[in-house]
Parts: sequence; structure tokens; C-alpha cells
Amino acid sequence: MEKLGDNSKERVEAAELWSKKNLSPEAYNTFSSIASTADGVKAIEEIMKLTKDSPIPTTPTQVSVTPNQDDLKSMLQDPRYWDSNKRDPAYVKRVTELYEKAYEKNNN
Repeated sequence: MEKLGDNSKERVEAAELWSKKNLSPEAYNTFSSIASTADGVKAIEEIMKLTKDSPIPTTPTQVSVTPNQDDLKSMLQDPRYWDSNKRDPAYVKRVTELYEKAYEKNNN
């Protein structure tokens, strides 16, 4: 913690308080372990600066990305899609949804 300078105790405390105020209990526990190192405290301070003027979203962020044909073909090559021993139902569902979306778009 010497890397944090003379006010290391205050910096760690500020990161701790911010984490407790802004994060879920699970994320707070993770951040607490991160804050046990000087580099972890610095990382939290960067996040604190980034969110200073805009609060952290409380709902999941939806990102709508339309994959191209190469992306879709690549997804089909993933063992989570084709290998019965490694199959991931959520991944298969996502690939199916993306194919349906792409097919819909091409037919409209």
C-alpha cells in the first residue's frame, strides 16, 4: 500500500465506501478483494472517476449487435454449438436467435 502514498488509508477507505454504496453485495465482495492491493485501489479509483458525473446503470445494458455471415459461421464452429459433450443450451439458443434475426432482416 506504500504505492498509494501518504494518504493510502484514506484512498482505500474511499474506494471501500464507494464500492459499498454503488455495487451489489456480490460485486462489493469481489471489489473488496481487489482493493486489498495498491493496483486494485487505483483501478477502483479510475472507475470512480468514470462514474463521477454519470451514475452506474441499475438495469442491464442491452446491446443490439447484428452479426455478419462470417460471425454466424464462426459461431457454428464453436464446440458449445456442435459438440454434444460441450453443448451449451444458452449458446445454442443465442446462435439460433441471431440466425433468425439475420434471416428476418434479409427477407424484409
